[in-house]
Amino acid sequence: MVLLKSYDNFLSELTKLFEETRNKNSLYVTIKRYDGRTKPKSRNPAKNESTGDNKCLIRATNSKKKISCVITSKELNKFQLAYASVIKGNMVALKKKDKRIGRIKGKKAMAT
Repeated sequence: MVLLKSYDNFLSELTKLFEETRNKNSLYVTIKRYDGRTKPKSRNPAKNESTGDNKCLIRATNSKKKISCVITSKELNKFQLAYASVIKGNMVALKKKDKRIGRIKGKKAMAT
């Protein structure tokens, strides 16, 4: 997994992943809270240290390549706007749902 330092690099790599997976593969993006720890919590509460700053860990993966980035709370708004524009720009390959099929199945179920 590649941990990228800035969210600009992450978004450019994410755009490349979208282009690679446009026609044939899936792309998974996860966002979760990150407290900066690399080791598990100690059972002794005196040893547990809390970092007062909230962070988000963002991961993106297709079947071959994994990228990640840590976003602080200060730059989260800027990242969210840029991330939304990347997501909206790359949703062109989605298939539209055929609503007509659902109506036909519903009418058949009501008739029987």
